[in-house]
Amino acid sequence: SLTQLEQEFQDRFVRVHRNCLVARAAIRGFERAGAEAGEGPWQVVLAGLEERIPVSRRQQHVVRELAR
Repeated sequence: SLTQLEQEFQDRFVRVHRNCLVARAAIRGFERAGAEAGEGPWQVVLAGLEERIPVSRRQQHVVRELAR
């Protein structure tokens, strides 16, 4: 399960949403998705990937720290 993978590889991966783990080393940023500043869901920016990955409200503080 994803929970088992998260626990086994917690030093290299972080859960950003209930169905998604991302490599800590690939995190390049953290931004809002909306066209207007301050609107829309938060997303993680990953190295080498144009698509942004949604971040759950529960995980925002964790991803924000890793993106610094």
